[in-house]
Amino acid sequence: MSWQTFDKKYGFSGQLGAIYSPKETTFCVWAPKEAGLVSVSLRSYDTKVQPDEQLVELFAMELGEASDDHAKNKSAVWEKTLKGDQLGLVYSYEVRYENGKVVETQDPYSRATIVNGTRSVVAKIDEAELGEADWRLEVPTAAIIEEIHVRDFSISETSGVSEKNRGKFLGLTESETKNFWGDLTGFDYLKSLGVNTVQLMPIFDFETVDETKSSDYNWGYDPQNYNVPEGSYATDPFDPMCRINELKETIQKFHESGFNVVMDVVYNHVYDRENSSFEKLAPGYYFRYSDATGCGNDTASEREMFSKFIVDSVIFWAKNYGFDGFRFDLMGCLDVETMNKLRSELDKLDRRILIYGEGWDMPTDLMIFQKANQKNLGKMPRIGAFNDALRNTIKGNEFEKVEYGFVDGLELRKEATKELGFERKLFDVLKGSKKIFAGLKTAEQMINYVEAHDNLNLNDQMLKNHPEDSAEMHSRRIELACALNLLAFGVPFMEIGQEFERTKLVKHDWKAAENSYRSGDFVNAIDWTLVTEHASTIEFIKSLIAFRRENLFFQLNDFEKINRTMSVRNIGRMLPGMLIYTLSDGDKHFKVIINASGKDLELQTYHARVLLTNSRGNISKGDRIHFDFELSDMSITILSTPNHTSLRWLGQYNDTKLGINS
Repeated sequence: MSWQTFDKKYGFSGQLGAIYSPKETTFCVWAPKEAGLVSVSLRSYDTKVQPDEQLVELFAMELGEASDDHAKNKSAVWEKTLKGDQLGLVYSYEVRYENGKVVETQDPYSRATIVNGTRSVVAKIDEAELGEADWRLEVPTAAIIEEIHVRDFSISETSGVSEKNRGKFLGLTESETKNFWGDLTGFDYLKSLGVNTVQLMPIFDFETVDETKSSDYNWGYDPQNYNVPEGSYATDPFDPMCRINELKETIQKFHESGFNVVMDVVYNHVYDRENSSFEKLAPGYYFRYSDATGCGNDTASEREMFSKFIVDSVIFWAKNYGFDGFRFDLMGCLDVETMNKLRSELDKLDRRILIYGEGWDMPTDLMIFQKANQKNLGKMPRIGAFNDALRNTIKGNEFEKVEYGFVDGLELRKEATKELGFERKLFDVLKGSKKIFAGLKTAEQMINYVEAHDNLNLNDQMLKNHPEDSAEMHSRRIELACALNLLAFGVPFMEIGQEFERTKLVKHDWKAAENSYRSGDFVNAIDWTLVTEHASTIEFIKSLIAFRRENLFFQLNDFEKINRTMSVRNIGRMLPGMLIYTLSDGDKHFKVIINASGKDLELQTYHARVLLTNSRGNISKGDRIHFDFELSDMSITILSTPNHTSLRWLGQYNDTKLGINS
């Protein structure tokens, strides 16, 4: 039968998993006989939680009654209640098929597991105590997001984190850590940077890391148990509650310091379809025929029971761990209806909880209008998507072919001419990208970035594109790219280390650096000595973050108001690579001057104060300009000006002297 008919007959909206109380625990699992099953039984094990423990007892489970009401329809729900306090009980399900095959599987709704996640554990996980959650942001555009991989963050001894906590949940928030030179690292460094939101790369239980081996590495985009924290990030992976308690403690410490914590979730595929609990309990139901994810399977979010699972899972993490947002991996493989349902359910908890994801147009088996991608953002209010148009405009990309961006300069960026094309596109993305994404409703739907965990990071891409750059010019490219990202309307996003020129390039191995999901600590571990080496770049990025947080017009969500705030003064009219625009809000007026022309220019103005600059010429923060000064190539300068102030910039292009008022 079609899955629509299947859902109508077998769909269930009630609670699943191990429903615990001190007096009894009821085990509920959805496994329709129509999928070729004969029976499901509950297997219980010793509580020593070792993978090789022997079966203690096998309990037959009973199939429930049918109903047209999906809250009561248990025609595919198997149940068994065990009396007494079952806290810590290790269990799994035994599934018998019509063809005589018998398999064992963990509970897809597991909240705790034994080491390496092959069996479930009955656990009591209290809801997070959030109070008013006053760290949460009233508008998403107030967020400044820093992406972090748990292990990378502290595994290096340069992090100053205690050896026990290196690479662990607790290493994320260990305080008073410093590098060999005495400069702040880790948690204290994050606090000093000024970001207010951290996005943790996958922290649910993933399959390709053996939790008993301290050297195993993976980014974690290979789901095994969606509702269980990853054991390799716990100080004791053999204790089912250790990972739970340490993750909750870590999130609480972030909250106490004013950080929002976003969870990176991967509901678009599983690591191994054939051996997943979903496939064992309902063969053929939870997956599509397509493989748009490139991981061997696409999950079927449009089907009632997987849509329910996604919503149940996210709500569980929000309520019980206190996550403040969710970033969806390959969100374009999921369906619009499920994402809107999730937005509605999270709103019942707190409208301030963030939702955004990768909105790429994936070739999965959904109708065009069903895909939760960039093209359908107009159908998903208050759900954001990553802005690759801004990324490509600023730094280019290296996917099907190499394309160069604004910070690559005119020599590599062949399409930059005197005809205003590239500078106009840069202005459009800085203004919120409304002209680029037709369905875009609000600025909060644009997650702006020039670096994330995928592909070459910003530092390494600039090294590859510009091997002859001096150290100073290389830093200016990094600073300009980061500045443009932070000044764009929408939600700014960075990867940890972007602001101190973190590299993943070891022995010129570009392949390992570009897609380092299993390249290990040698490639991925953060070298915290770089915060000392690139202190000036960090200070520049800090001042940009402070500027954004101090000026509330950056939190504007309405494009009409953004248009009134930001206006262009010069878009490469005479000199490609030059962009000057104003930001005005009441009695505040700023001029932003961007020079990527390939030339050092001179600028004259009066009655202005330099707020920010990375120009290496005779100018510094705080200067009141009543003289000519040098505007370095690959630089950005922000001036605080009276409304009437004009600039006159002077330069030379193709042996022609230029002088233009702006």
